[in-house]
Amino acid sequence: MSATKHTPGPWWIDEHSAEVYGQGRAKEDASRCIVQFSERFTKQERADARLIAAAPELLSALVECLPLLEVACESTDDPDASDKYERACAAIAKAQGEP
Repeated sequence: MSATKHTPGPWWIDEHSAEVYGQGRAKEDASRCIVQFSERFTKQERADARLIAAAPELLSALVECLPLLEVACESTDDPDASDKYERACAAIAKAQGEP
């Protein structure tokens, strides 16, 4: 799996501007807008913003759990374990821009 190409986390929501921000890569770019929602900032957009802001931590946690999932997959009686592991791998690949 490839190295991180996205804006580093943590990301946060500015409730006043309806924007999600993340840390910039360069020192002079301390924060940058990841996404901006409409001025009304609806309940659904707030929920979307929370999910987007959590994305870097979700990806990191899933990558860290992958070895545990692989071991669990090999030692469980769950017939869907292999499928769950493959879905986790596919989600990581999708987040990292891999096919």
